[in-house]
Amino acid sequence: MANGTASRPPTWLGAFALGTFHALLLVWLFVFIGFRGGGLGGALSDIGTAAGLAVFALIWAVVGVITYAAIVRLPRGTSSGFVDFVREGMWTAGVGGALLVVTVAAVGALVSPFLVDGGFDERAQALGVTLFFGLVGGTVAFLVGALLGGALTLIDTALLAVSRWIAPDLPAPSVEGDAASEDLSAREAIDA
Repeated sequence: MANGTASRPPTWLGAFALGTFHALLLVWLFVFIGFRGGGLGGALSDIGTAAGLAVFALIWAVVGVITYAAIVRLPRGTSSGFVDFVREGMWTAGVGGALLVVTVAAVGALVSPFLVDGGFDERAQALGVTLFFGLVGGTVAFLVGALLGGALTLIDTALLAVSRWIAPDLPAPSVEGDAASEDLSAREAIDA
């Protein structure tokens, strides 16, 4: 940490704040791209509010867990903080994206034999397609997650630089057990 105190893993508030920012930015990006392409309007009219909120909650939860995992894995007290920060952001987001797709494929593989009418051949084909989707989709999700993780890491770093420029003398919170310092600020979470 910048102030020389012993480091400790961040608590949930720092990850919650960054995860919320990342989830909102990603949803905005997906909606912007979808509307610009013209295909999202019809798809959104078919889903209800509850389903839309459930999808957003899933994205928010996954991105929050990925953000927390990336922050926790950051090495503290090294001079290569920026490089490590970008690397961890890319790696953790890639793994998180791949795990999400592979988990969906695994659930699909478990239920697909029960959802497909027909004999063994049709069920085996459905299972094979689901497993293939998991393998190819997991690989693509890793690459896309790594790219998005790297982009979000760069955005976080730029916003941190702007906040330090705006308030350069803002003291870091104390870590000596007071209730106000139970959560790390984004400034401490990103510092190496």
